[in-house]
Amino acid sequence: MKDLTVAEKISAWGRLLRLPNLFTAPWDPVCGFLIAGGAAHSEKIASLAAGALCAYAFGLLTNDIADLKTDEKERPDRPLPAGEISLKAASIAAVALCFLALELISIAGQYTCFGMMGLLVTILLYNYCGRSHSLLSPALMALCRILSFGVGVIAALPGISPVSMTLCILFACGYFLLIFGITLAARRETDLLPCRPGRNLLFSGALLAGCAGAAWIGSMTFSMIQAVSCVFLLLFILAVAAPWRQFRKQLEPAAVQKWIGFLIRSLILLQGALILSASPVCGIVVLCCLPLAVLASRKFYGS
Repeated sequence: MKDLTVAEKISAWGRLLRLPNLFTAPWDPVCGFLIAGGAAHSEKIASLAAGALCAYAFGLLTNDIADLKTDEKERPDRPLPAGEISLKAASIAAVALCFLALELISIAGQYTCFGMMGLLVTILLYNYCGRSHSLLSPALMALCRILSFGVGVIAALPGISPVSMTLCILFACGYFLLIFGITLAARRETDLLPCRPGRNLLFSGALLAGCAGAAWIGSMTFSMIQAVSCVFLLLFILAVAAPWRQFRKQLEPAAVQKWIGFLIRSLILLQGALILSASPVCGIVVLCCLPLAVLASRKFYGS
């Protein structure tokens, strides 16, 4: 283990947890909760967001733990192989985050912990079993995001109308395609490819998720907040269109990593638009995460 200063230790944990991506993690179940009609029980939002954040951080830690031997050869500057953070410390933190995620999410509803258990198991399957499969890997990653979204839907039970459930399903399908496409494009990011795989899936998914979100926003009484939310949905589609065009051609690895990080951060526009329309204060908090994620991406790896 290296002898690091406090600032260096904090920086190492920030790199291990891919700090820019953490800003997107809390909001998936909040979106599911609100689309499913849970806005009247806003006291559940904080526990849903905190539980999802812990689960995401658990996934990132177990990802680097599972990849330790590979990183020792291919990415020796990562915090674990570099000796900046011990394997024991990372393992203890992962176990603590697992139990904390279950505890926090159980506050939001009687059955939400079962959804969280499914999410945590899927995270482990992705990290320890599915990484070597070209299609299973992105499918499991997308499923993780959908299960996080689904935890929020479960928290809104039993008062979900058929229309709300239909919109939840449509949004989940689009979101699955979007994350599947992003993950597929990120595979072999260090290789020079004529074009990036998954580019059409991610754009199709963005359109479907955006349309489902717009339909849900449109079902509310029209106000300035709903109009602003639709503007952010449009900005999200335009943001996804930029890397979709870039992925048509061969890109250097650094450019691929930059665009993948950009795509992940653009999820905040989608999440913020949906949450803003139902809970303006919470929506503003979500959208404020975008500049923070951009600032964090200048120092920390986010792909």
